[in-house]
Amino acid sequence: MFTTVTLCGILVFLSASDGSSSSLTPDFLPGLNRRGPDGVGAWHRRVGVGSDDAFFKDATHSGEGDTNGRDLHILGSLLQLRGSDPGVTPVVDRAGNVLAFSGEVFGGVPGLRVCESDTHVLAGTFGAILSDAKHGTTKFVEFASKIQGPWALVFWHEAIETLWFGRDVFGRRSLLIHEPDERDDRFILSSSASFLPARHGDENENEHSKPFWREIEPGLYSVTLRTQEIKIQKHDWRDATAEALRLYDRDKALVKPSVERNGLATSSSSQKVNTGYNTKHDAAIDGFIAALACAVEKRVALSINTTGCEDTNGDGTEPETAFLGVLFSGGVDSALLAALAHRYVPPDAVIDLCTVCFSGGKSPDRESALDSLCELRENFPTRKWRLIAIDQSIADVDEVRNRLLKTLEPSNTVMDVNIGAALWFAARGEGWIDTLDGSTKQKQLYKSKAKVLLLGQGADEQCAGYRRHRGVFFKAVEADVAAGANSLRDDTTTDTTNTATGNWPALSEVLREDMCRLWKRNLGRDDRLIADHGREARFPFLDEGVVARVLTTNLSDVADLDEGNRAHGIPGDKMLIRAAAHRLGLVRCAQRAKRAIQFGSRISKQYDLREGRKTKDAGAVARTQKT
Repeated sequence: MFTTVTLCGILVFLSASDGSSSSLTPDFLPGLNRRGPDGVGAWHRRVGVGSDDAFFKDATHSGEGDTNGRDLHILGSLLQLRGSDPGVTPVVDRAGNVLAFSGEVFGGVPGLRVCESDTHVLAGTFGAILSDAKHGTTKFVEFASKIQGPWALVFWHEAIETLWFGRDVFGRRSLLIHEPDERDDRFILSSSASFLPARHGDENENEHSKPFWREIEPGLYSVTLRTQEIKIQKHDWRDATAEALRLYDRDKALVKPSVERNGLATSSSSQKVNTGYNTKHDAAIDGFIAALACAVEKRVALSINTTGCEDTNGDGTEPETAFLGVLFSGGVDSALLAALAHRYVPPDAVIDLCTVCFSGGKSPDRESALDSLCELRENFPTRKWRLIAIDQSIADVDEVRNRLLKTLEPSNTVMDVNIGAALWFAARGEGWIDTLDGSTKQKQLYKSKAKVLLLGQGADEQCAGYRRHRGVFFKAVEADVAAGANSLRDDTTTDTTNTATGNWPALSEVLREDMCRLWKRNLGRDDRLIADHGREARFPFLDEGVVARVLTTNLSDVADLDEGNRAHGIPGDKMLIRAAAHRLGLVRCAQRAKRAIQFGSRISKQYDLREGRKTKDAGAVARTQKT
């Protein structure tokens, strides 16, 4: 039987400059095993042997005295999604090239079939491309730039002793780097930080100007290991689509409100036409739904595993196993993903909806999740929806504090801890479900076995879902209105894209900034949190096709922070997403206000209550939580 695996954990390290080759493996094994519970593989070799570099010719640096060079180690751990044959990691070809690939290929690789291993196909392609000594590097960058999907990779090119590494254009898979310094003279790449506190990143951290670890910015990098100096070279994307997505710079013509929108914005409320929400911007809504549905379909298709989805006891007493779950706040993003997943998950399969609460089962997100569950059942009554009510406390967070902080590293703000704890427990998927004993409804403790989770990351950043987006939209225009008044006195012209009620260019710019830093603020952190439970995070809103669709949609069709559609009671933030949900029948979900997970789950409030105060001093709370 074929095997579909995801390499979930990567570890690469180069021995210190004194030639020592002490292994880092024990430090990182807990993290590697949790990210990839189906096996860990390793490869190593001596590099720099026979080099002309004076460092390697000096036997005093060789460590053992009779050899020169340094030891390079590449390790990977596996999460097997389908099939029964064991996977192999890392992949080594006949030429001695080595690939460790963490992620999924959803497009951009011609001829790749669903039943094939991404890693094996990429390894063969990379090796063939780089065998061209003259043009190999250029062709390699061009090919890798076209790979669509979440990925992080490390590729060892044996012929010229060069190590390639990088992350996809949005940074949806974690890859951390430590460059040699006085704390540790080894070059290290890893999906997550060490889980042993003795050496890597904990000691004397405050005495150094920079953290031990940093997130690798999305892109491709190479470093030759034939010399002592670790000199990293960055390679620009050589694909126009990837570069456009990286820049996330909306065409100016799409920033100016559409004629219809502009007319509505400048009309008085009594003059506004009561146009149906789902017919007002049909083209934009239909295009968005089609793109998002395609993204969900691809992510579901590579998750389907009917093996083990039946009642394991055979008597109806064991809950069915779901192969797909949704991190489910009950908000419009997660409800829309669940509704679209229903289209592509086999009709007799169950979908797990994981909702987390830190206040005794009573929180805004729990109320929303229960109501959204009802709405999903109303619209899709044939689907088996299973809500997993995950009830935790701050004491539960304290019990896993060390593991949580190491998984978060280098993300360590108060917001990271609050969001991280909520995501970590939600991804663990252990809570209460409703079952029937005859005609009696009962609560049963259950842990989801889904290996793939859909998350809504990227929706707020693209569609103006944060409160500060509204603040920028209106605050920026205040100055512009004043400036416009002065300009009118000077008989000059003002920018017509700054309407009397909002500054569209300012909103476009803040959305661009948010998308360009999403890799650093959110995605690496969130990937580490989900993968720590041996599950894979998939982000349909960050599919290349979805992002391209939103980016080429008029901004006033994406969000209407000034008006929204009051006829249907729908807020204007994330208007495009709300319209899509409304069209699919999720009317109440489309009207639901946005709440960040740390507030909707009540974890922030519980921390405030324990501290005996409400505070916005993030630094003070961070120090309290770290001691």
